[in-house]
Amino acid sequence: MRYLDLNSLTPSQLFGTWKTLERFTGQSADSFFHSTSTLDLNQDGTFVSRNGNTATGRWEMFRENEIIYNPQLNFFDDTPEPLNAIITRFREDQEGEGTTQKMTLYFSSGLEIVFGRTVT
Repeated sequence: MRYLDLNSLTPSQLFGTWKTLERFTGQSADSFFHSTSTLDLNQDGTFVSRNGNTATGRWEMFRENEIIYNPQLNFFDDTPEPLNAIITRFREDQEGEGTTQKMTLYFSSGLEIVFGRTVT
């Protein structure tokens, strides 16, 4: 197991399809992420979240240097305000011929999701 330095994390390392591995619910269940099963982060800045229904929109990665030093993601859909998530962990595990990556996102609602995928 190897945790990556979040300061060196780039958007290109997030491109692809992520599956929900664990979900810890917060106070609010008002976003589509509360029940998402897969999340596609595309190179063109679009995302697709699936949970039986599909939510789409744009995403961006940014860093705030004054308060929270971890990289953050903004998700823009049809709501007036973007959904913000902090990347709290990003790790890689070597398994067989591939690498399993796990990314933990913490949303301002208190929702925390661990996403995973295997990269060959």
